[in-house]
Amino acid sequence: MSQSVQTILNINGIANGSPYSTQEPTIVFDNLPFSLWGAMSTASTVTGKVVGIANPQQYQVALFALESKTQILGNTSWLASVGSDGTFSLSVQQSATIYCALLMTPTFAQSYFASTFPGGSGMVSTLPVPAEHPGDVLLMIGVPAGLNRSLVQPFSWSDPVIKPGDAFLQPAGLNRQLSPGSTNGLPDPSNPSQTHQLWTMLLEGNTPSMMSFRITTQNRDGTAGRGAFATGVYVYGQTMYLLAGAGPASGQPSGTTPIVVSQAIVNWQVLPPSMVQLGMALTILPEKILLAVDVVNVEPSVLGTFLKALYKVEFELLGLLFEML
Repeated sequence: MSQSVQTILNINGIANGSPYSTQEPTIVFDNLPFSLWGAMSTASTVTGKVVGIANPQQYQVALFALESKTQILGNTSWLASVGSDGTFSLSVQQSATIYCALLMTPTFAQSYFASTFPGGSGMVSTLPVPAEHPGDVLLMIGVPAGLNRSLVQPFSWSDPVIKPGDAFLQPAGLNRQLSPGSTNGLPDPSNPSQTHQLWTMLLEGNTPSMMSFRITTQNRDGTAGRGAFATGVYVYGQTMYLLAGAGPASGQPSGTTPIVVSQAIVNWQVLPPSMVQLGMALTILPEKILLAVDVVNVEPSVLGTFLKALYKVEFELLGLLFEML
C-alpha cells in the first residue's frame, strides 16, 4: 500500500469578461451561454458592459465563438451598439466554452462584417486585432468559461465565502473514524436509482456512515446559487467508498439531477480501517479551482479508476456554476 495525492477537480477560475473581473479596460458579459460547442435551439439574449473606456457609445461590441484557435464563428447579429453607460445586449445562437469579443468603431465594424460575412455568418481563422488596426479596433479579449459564482463552505473555520479571483487554501482533514456497519436503509453506491439518496447524505456530511467535504455556490447578489459539490468517504457494509458528486444544493429545487461517482477503496475484511487516512484541500486561485484528495494506504490504481469517472461530475458542476443547464 502507498500514499497518493491526486487532484480530483480542476475547473477554470475567474476570466476576462467575468462580472468579477478587475481588469480595465475590458468588456464584461453577464450571461454568455457557456456549454459544449453546438447550435442552440433557442436564441439567448446576452447582456454586458464596456468598462474603462471613455465615450463607450462611440463604439460597437462584436462577439465571436471559438470552436478551436483557427475555427472562429462570427454572426452579424452578434454585433451590438453600446450605450452611453457602456451597456449593450445581443442575441446569441451558439454555445461554446471560449468566446472572443472586439470593441470597434462602427464604420470599421460594418465594413468588416459586410466583407467577411456576406451571408450573415461564417467561420474565419483569424480576427482583426488592435495592433493591426489602431484606432479602429480598440480592445480584444478572450472569454473562457470563467467562474461566475462565489463558493460557500458550510461550517468553515475561516471566511466561508470565497469570491472568484481570491487566492485561497482550505485544508480539510477528515479525522472522524468510520467503522463497518449495516447496509439496512442505506443507499447502495452501485445502484443508480439511489443516487438522490446518496447525494443527500453527501450534503449532510455528518452521519454514522459518511464523512464529506462540500461547497455550495452563491450568486453575485448574495443569494444562494443552485449548485453544490461534495466529496467524501462512505461506509456501506464492509466496504469504504470514495465519493464525489455535483447537484442541487440543500433547499434548492431538485429539477437538476445530481451525479455521484464512487469507487470502493477499502474492504475491511482485508485491511483494518485504522490504516486508512484521508485528507482534502480546496485551493482557489484566480485561474483555477483545485480539489485534492490525499489517501494514505490505498493503492494509487484505485484512485486512478475513480478519477476516470470524474469528468461527469466536473461537467455537472460547471453547469451549476455557469447556469448553462
